[in-house]
This record gives sequence, structure tokens and C-alpha cells, in this order.
Amino acid sequence: MAEAANNKIDIEIGGYSLVAKSGTNSGNISSLGIYHIGYRRAVHPRIDIGIGYTLLFTKIITGDTGFGLDINGTYYFLGASNLVESQGTHSYLSYSEDLRPFVSLNFAQRNYQSIQTSYAGFGGALGLEKSIAERLSVKVLSRYSMLSAGSGATAQELSFLGGLTIDF
Repeated sequence: MAEAANNKIDIEIGGYSLVAKSGTNSGNISSLGIYHIGYRRAVHPRIDIGIGYTLLFTKIITGDTGFGLDINGTYYFLGASNLVESQGTHSYLSYSEDLRPFVSLNFAQRNYQSIQTSYAGFGGALGLEKSIAERLSVKVLSRYSMLSAGSGATAQELSFLGGLTIDF
């Protein structure tokens, strides 16, 4: 009997660049203060869907903040996204692709504390997971989101994240 470890927890940290425009005003900021935690579930051997939460700080863990929900769909184009296990009467086998490159489409919602404005929009990501233990992987990704708010305000968020993925 074979089954897959269909659930994953992602814990990631990294840096970001944010460019925002509202009317004739614009601004940008870059920082090493982005943190993401998420849950993903495999719906197909190569496709995961997930939900997560992102925090952005202007000074690593202090300063102005942004935060919000992320919903994504991830496609692993060279193999299965998860650990596959098989257990017989006298045997056990688990298998996971060593390197798992992926692309992702996402919906992001952000609230920014200093301007008290909510932005929402769509984006994508490109990344790679590498197995380091039976149920543990290292994950790196680059994520880009195009966000908008009322009155024609727009923002583009580019982030580079790295962290761990735990299968269960």
C-alpha cells in the first residue's frame, strides 16, 4: 500500500523590495525583514495548494510593518511535490525527489501600518526545494506580487525567501 505525505509547513525568512505609487507620490523601500509561514496540501502528485501569512518589517524585526494573507497554487514541473511512502508486511520504502523546482501563482493581501491602507493582487513565484532529510527540505524562492488599493494606488512587492519545509 502506497501513500503520500500530503501536508507541508513552510517557514521562510528573507529580504524584499517594495515600490508604491499613489497619485503623484511614490516611494520604495528594501529590507531584510520579511517572514512567511504557510500550510500546503498536495491535490495532485505535482500540484500543491496553500495558505499562509506574511509579515514585513522595515528594520529586520522593528519599524513600520506590513502583513497579510497569501493563497497559492504550486506546480512542480520535474517530479512529485511530496514524499511517497509504501509499506508492506515486512518492508517500508519512502521516496522523495532530491531537487524539486517549482512555479507558483498567488493571491496576496497586505495591510501597511503607517499608511493604514489595504492592498491586494496577484503574482507568481519561482523556486526550488532540496531534500535534506526524510521529511525535511530546504526551500528558496523569489516571489513577485502586483498589488492595488483604492484611489488608483499600486504597489509591487519583490521578495527573496529561504527556509524549511516540513512534510507530514
